[in-house]
Amino acid sequence: MEEKMNRQDENLSMEEIFEQMDVSSARKGSRKDAEVFSIQPDGLMVIMDGKLDGFVPADQLVNELEEYNVGDKIEVMVIKTNEEEGRSTVSEKRVHARQAVSKVEKAYREGKAIDGKIVSETKAGYNVRLVKTVPAFLPGSESGIRKGDPAPEGTLKFKVIRFKRQRNGINVVVSLRAFQEEAIKAYFETIEVGQELEGTVESIKNFGAFVKLNDNVTALIPASEMSWDPSVRISDLLKPGQTVRTKVIGVDEAEKKISLSLKQMTEDPWSTLKDRYEFDSTVVGTVKNITPFGFFVSLEPGVEGLVHISEVFWGNIKKDLKSVVEVGDEVKVTIKEINEEKRTLSLSYREAMGDP
Repeated sequence: MEEKMNRQDENLSMEEIFEQMDVSSARKGSRKDAEVFSIQPDGLMVIMDGKLDGFVPADQLVNELEEYNVGDKIEVMVIKTNEEEGRSTVSEKRVHARQAVSKVEKAYREGKAIDGKIVSETKAGYNVRLVKTVPAFLPGSESGIRKGDPAPEGTLKFKVIRFKRQRNGINVVVSLRAFQEEAIKAYFETIEVGQELEGTVESIKNFGAFVKLNDNVTALIPASEMSWDPSVRISDLLKPGQTVRTKVIGVDEAEKKISLSLKQMTEDPWSTLKDRYEFDSTVVGTVKNITPFGFFVSLEPGVEGLVHISEVFWGNIKKDLKSVVEVGDEVKVTIKEINEEKRTLSLSYREAMGDP
């Protein structure tokens, strides 16, 4: 047996395992300390009292089968002894369940959170497992989950709002919303305008991007707060799942809404425009848009100026502007006026080209 125990990473055949088992000391209902000896497709072979004499079916495990490793120590209860088959069937779940029920009842009486997972959806709500074993019901009205949205995965914090012992078991009802509301309220108390926050881009819409700040709070970056350059598309800046750092520009605690800005994480190019551009100087820019009254030229991201049609030609000449410039052309222009307050820039194409 020692030789085979040294081969714990190998799967034994069921015949080899049964030959090593001794169920003479196993008594139904007794609790045992056990060590995982072998992992089988349908459960665990365990050593109890120094002998290989226990089998834990997968449905009697507290965790998923793949979460166990050879050598793990677990506590089990004997639920069936079969000398003909040469093994005792034991349960980890039954030992854990007794302790778990006590934890759930204590959480109910003290109003504290308890861990659990949503395991399935029903017409009226969701089936939940608390502390991995205790069944509970989460009403839809207490879930905080919008209709049509998928249920959150992983371990969640629940509040037990009903705990009742009955002849055929226990009746447990839980709430996700109760602790969510408390967590949201506490979070909003820490947020103020001007604060920098990091979050994960949840989704992108035409009007902006939603950013998940934590498990309970999602904020919005409006399209106007994406970039100082209004021509930049949101999808060029952000992708779902991307981590982004932003600045808080609005907090509505009553409506539980937070507005964020991505562009304000960088300096407003208009605030220092006069430091970079002088009146009557000639600069190079890119034609961004052509209209009947002139064309717009971008000098740098977020800074555009207008070349009015009166500043295109010398003399009383009327031509189609598209015969002179096209979108994307690099052109020389002369700066005629800078208005930082109105965020406008007047440019002259004809002066930069010179009077013919």
